[in-house]
Amino acid sequence: MSSSLDKLVSNVPTEAFKYTCNRFKQEQFELMKQKGVYPYDYMDTFDKFNKTELPTKEEFFSILSNEHITDEDY
Repeated sequence: MSSSLDKLVSNVPTEAFKYTCNRFKQEQFELMKQKGVYPYDYMDTFDKFNKTELPTKEEFFSILSNEHITDEDY
């Protein structure tokens, strides 16, 4: 693929998501189409999957992009 999945999905017309549109209201549907945020570098052991709280904002740091998560995304 020459583009990211996020960009590919954003180019698909809303009508193409007919089953997803039927299941989710407009605001929820827009959230379903967005790229999510995941702390890939933080999740380095299976024990962390058992935690019941979100990691701190600092733990969302990405080694790949060398960036912290934004306040809005957090």
